[in-house]
Amino acid sequence: MTDRQLTFEDFSARLNGRFAIQDENGRVSEVVLTECTRQQLAGGPASFTLLFRGGSDAPVAQGIYLVSADDFEPAPIFLVPVGRTSDGVEYHAVFNHHDGG
Repeated sequence: MTDRQLTFEDFSARLNGRFAIQDENGRVSEVVLTECTRQQLAGGPASFTLLFRGGSDAPVAQGIYLVSADDFEPAPIFLVPVGRTSDGVEYHAVFNHHDGG
């Protein structure tokens, strides 16, 4: 499991890629990274947001999930389900870095 600070570049190269999310009970679901957006507020931290889409069997609880992919070391990320779609669930994650990362 990684303990390094995750960056926009870690995810932007994996847009539309498949990830596994594992909940605290060990249940694993597949999600796809559908959006990766960089944001910078004047005088505020550098930030970026992610939007993942999971299937109809994906969990609907917000919380910390262990997120991984074939070329992405598992990392704990707080995911918030933001809505159901006709075929699953969408999750939002927000990262704020005060050092410009």
